[in-house]
Amino acid sequence: MELSINLEYEQILQLVKGLPYSQKRKLTREIEKDLKPRKRKQASGGESLNELQQLLLNGPLMSDEQYNEFNVLRKDFAKWIEK
Repeated sequence: MELSINLEYEQILQLVKGLPYSQKRKLTREIEKDLKPRKRKQASGGESLNELQQLLLNGPLMSDEQYNEFNVLRKDFAKWIEK
């Protein structure tokens, strides 16, 4: 016996929001497992990327403004160390 229910995205979202915290965490873990990125092939050699390479490629990036602020702070920190 099979039961099929057609739910819209918003209906599913409202159901998930109504779950207790522990069940939301469990659902989140299951979804994250399903969304793990597939290993990409390297252009040279065709080998899979290792975990560190994958982390670096998928990691956050600095904006130009954040990079400039980082450089200013690094210079200030270097001056402080020299004292």
